[in-house]
Amino acid sequence: MSVKRSNDVAEAPHTAVIPQPAKNTKKDTDIVLPDDVWSEIVPFVDFKGLPALACACKTTRDAARDEDMLARDKVYVLRCWLALGGKEDTLRRRYWDEETEEWKMRDEPSDNLAEWLGVTVEGGRVTKLNLSPLATGESLTGTIPAEIGALDGLTYLSLHENQICGHLPSEIGRLTSLKNLCLYGNRLEGPLPAELGALTALGTLTLDNDNFAGEIPSTLANLTNLEDLDLSDNNFYDPNFYIPDKGELRGKRQIQDFFAYFLNPMAKHELDDP
Repeated sequence: MSVKRSNDVAEAPHTAVIPQPAKNTKKDTDIVLPDDVWSEIVPFVDFKGLPALACACKTTRDAARDEDMLARDKVYVLRCWLALGGKEDTLRRRYWDEETEEWKMRDEPSDNLAEWLGVTVEGGRVTKLNLSPLATGESLTGTIPAEIGALDGLTYLSLHENQICGHLPSEIGRLTSLKNLCLYGNRLEGPLPAELGALTALGTLTLDNDNFAGEIPSTLANLTNLEDLDLSDNNFYDPNFYIPDKGELRGKRQIQDFFAYFLNPMAKHELDDP
């Protein structure tokens, strides 16, 4: 019994490429393919456009990576803010109105990290976190959490003149891109973590007017880029260590002489002018 194909069904165009059996060739014999073969093998490739294609792929990959890092930063900024005693609603809604020069609240919480209080985003990372009362409109009373170390894109961190208490976590040493660390005027206590010495990019370190105690870690001598250092008005104790008053340490030369004396109290170093 034969089956008759309906005339309503259009026949497929005869465009299929029928494979041909391979031919034996002598060793070292060049095989020349006709030009139209390439159109069948890779009809979608423009060889001249390959560099542009590779660049576009890299740009897309980098953008995806930046988006992932920014989403990660958002999580840790929120965690730090909450640990410091702030409220999520305030972080995401409060802003400074330049025209009226007063603090205001958005109608809805912003999901844009760059609009959050005290946060600066550059190149897909959080690079600055300024949570001083002047930048947030309130005084924070919590503690600095270990999660602060996850914000490793930071170059600037300022928590000064709040009422933050507790110890400075050792995870602060993970912020190796930091150039400015301002924690003065809080209620921070306990010894300084030796991990501070890992922040070799620091140019400014102000820890004055807190309640830090114990000995100052010798690792601070690793901070060879410091131009502004203030450790005054704390409870540090070291019989061989003089803590200069506020404003006495300025400039790399003076600070390094200070550390040289600290590491070798028997040496007769003097704090020279910068």
